[in-house]
Order: sequence, then C-alpha cells, then structure tokens
Amino acid sequence: MQQIPTSQVELDLISQKFVDAANARGIETSVKIDETDQRQWLAFSVGETEYLWSIGVPGTAACDCALLQNHPHHWGTMGQNINREALILTCDKILTKQHLLAKGFSVPKGFMFRRRNIAEAYAAFDAFNGPICVKPNNGSLGNHVHPGLTNREWYQKAIDDVAASYPKVLVEESVEGSHFRFFYVHPKVVGIRHGLPMHVVGDGVSSVRQLTDARNKERRKRAIPSQMPFPVTDFMLDYLARTGWSMDDIPAVSEKVYLSGASNGTAGADTILCWDEIHPSYRELVEKACASFPGLFITGADIIIKDIAQPARPDNYWLLEVNMNPAMAGFYYPWAGEPVDLATKVMDMLHARSAGTF
Repeated sequence: MQQIPTSQVELDLISQKFVDAANARGIETSVKIDETDQRQWLAFSVGETEYLWSIGVPGTAACDCALLQNHPHHWGTMGQNINREALILTCDKILTKQHLLAKGFSVPKGFMFRRRNIAEAYAAFDAFNGPICVKPNNGSLGNHVHPGLTNREWYQKAIDDVAASYPKVLVEESVEGSHFRFFYVHPKVVGIRHGLPMHVVGDGVSSVRQLTDARNKERRKRAIPSQMPFPVTDFMLDYLARTGWSMDDIPAVSEKVYLSGASNGTAGADTILCWDEIHPSYRELVEKACASFPGLFITGADIIIKDIAQPARPDNYWLLEVNMNPAMAGFYYPWAGEPVDLATKVMDMLHARSAGTF
C-alpha cells in the first residue's frame, strides 16, 4: 500500500477537517492509497492505535464515510470499523428497531419482508391504519425511501421499486412530526440536524418547475458543498403525483410543495442545524439509546419528534435508525445554523478512548 505525505494530496473537505483537528493536537497525518480501488485513507495515530479515515471514493459524492481502527494482520484487510461491535445491529434496520423496542424506546410499527415473499409485503398494506413508509432494510442516503403512502397502488409500486434493488423491504408506519439527526460521539450528542425535505414555496404566479429552477439557481449561487442543486428525477415526479401535484401546477402564495419525503441532505433536503430549540430531554434520550448498542462510538441517530418544545414521552417521538457511518458534511456546511466541528469532537473521543477513561 502506497503511503504519501498529506501535503502531496488534494483532500476532500471533511478529510481536511480531520487533518486540522489532528494538527491542533500535534498529531502527524499521512495518506494511504488502497492499490485495489485507489481509495484514499487519511492515517493518523492516537496513543498506540492507528486510525484510517475515508470519505467517498475519488470522483464520487462525499458519502460512505468510515473511521477504521487499523488491524494490519486482521485477515489482510485495511482495518475494522470503529463501530464494528455494533455492526450487526446498526446495518439492519429491523434489528435496530427490535433492539430499541426491547430497550424501552419508541419506534414506528413495522415489518420486514424478503424480496421472494413480495406477496406478503403487498398484503401488509391492510395491517396499517394510516400512512405507510416503504424503504430498504439495509439502505442508505435516503435512496428508495417512500414515506406517506396511503394508496394501495402507490404502496405496491413502492414495494416493487425497493425490491428491484434490495433483497429486504422494510414496511413501517409513517409517523407525524419533524425529522432530526442527532450526531453522537461517545458518550454525548454533539450536533443536531433538522432535515427539511426538498421543497419549493409558492408565490401564486410561478409553476413548481419554475420554483424548482429558482431554488437550484439559489443553491448554485450559495455553492454550499452539502446543498448542491438537485436534478428533477422520475422519483421526484412520482412523489409529486402521489401528493396531487405536477411540475406545471402553480402553488398559492406561501404554499409549500414537497418534491421528496426524504430528509437526507444527499436526497436534496435542506440541512438546518439547531440545538437550544429542541427540548434537552431528547438529547438525553438519544444518548441512552446509542449507549445501549455495545461498541457504538460514532453514529447519526434519526428521530421523528412531534413537538420539539415538549419533553420526550413514549407517545411523542419515534427512533427510526442508527447509522454506523454517518455523513458529516451537513454539520460543517449547513443551509442554516451554526456549524459543528465534528472532527475535533471525534479526536477528543479517540484521546479519551486511548486514555482509558471509558
């Protein structure tokens, strides 16, 4: 494996944040290049442990991040994810749901179906009394997520869409409230992101298409790395049709029209960072939930909250999932809100881990 000085490599934005955090502690960094796929790994040591950080693959979007603890003799691999002990649970949404429910946390009612049992997935429509969400059981980045389904035809179409790409389909109730991602660096929540799904706001004159073009023009002008222009896709058009809209319709003044139900920044949602606006009981709740997963050090916990001003109760929030490799860009480059230096938070945690304080 080739190893070169950091100064000789053009790093992505988040890797550079890790370099800055390391430099602030006097830690040397270098870059290792995996010869099999040319993926770049930022290397640095804390105490006696070497860590490897990577985000994305050269030429692709900034996603699929991973922090590895280097184990050079571990079956010849690059290393093991720092969250490896929690891997089995966190990479499987239905297992995550079952774990959280067993620990006393509120989760949406849901079922998992294998692709070969698609007829059973179709029949599950009758098991719900309200809107349904269909998504991959092992998906990421908000891809193929279909929330708010109330029509059997659209529900079955969503099942087909997920099953075409994934072997397991998760069907669960679409709960009402606002979507947040609590970024957890053991043992605390260090940042909160509100994901506002892709939308336009009517002016009484412009069509949805014109409003979408205007929003993309604004995104190009602001050039926020995590909030780039979004293309109009068939998935978006289907979502509009499902909610009774088309690109040629003209929304009333101040009327919001959503082009997606996904709250992920990678799916075009606005990233709005917040903290004091949300009742502190939710931070305590998420910290307890994350601590219940053995070996979970860094994660993004997704939660739906009915009323952020009210303290957490079993009937006013739902934990959705826990992400093993959560995206960081939105916390540095939000649409609105105060940025959070996650790399420094992670570095602080690694030093505490090295010192044996937890």
